[in-house]
Amino acid sequence: MVGEVLAGRYEIEELVGAGGMSSVYRAHDRLLDRKVALKVMHQHYGDDPEYVERFRREARSVASLSHPNVVTVIDRGEHGSRQFIVFEYVDGENLKQLIDRRRAAPL
Repeated sequence: MVGEVLAGRYEIEELVGAGGMSSVYRAHDRLLDRKVALKVMHQHYGDDPEYVERFRREARSVASLSHPNVVTVIDRGEHGSRQFIVFEYVDGENLKQLIDRRRAAPL
């Protein structure tokens, strides 16, 4: 997907992580001229209404949070059959990398 532009706005620059249901990319928001994190649902789930609704619920749930340690949801949309969520982009290591480096966090 690197090089693609979703919704005429988000230019995908680099894959930063992947999971079972989606992949996360660093992207450039052409409209606001800033870096964003773009979570894109894997294409083979796009035809399954249950997975699409689950992904949409995730966007709504995260968008309702407001905390300094939680990234902000900027947008949600679809490009063809691909659902996506746009988050603020925070440069640095991700949670998996932090856990691998420091092991389990103290209670």
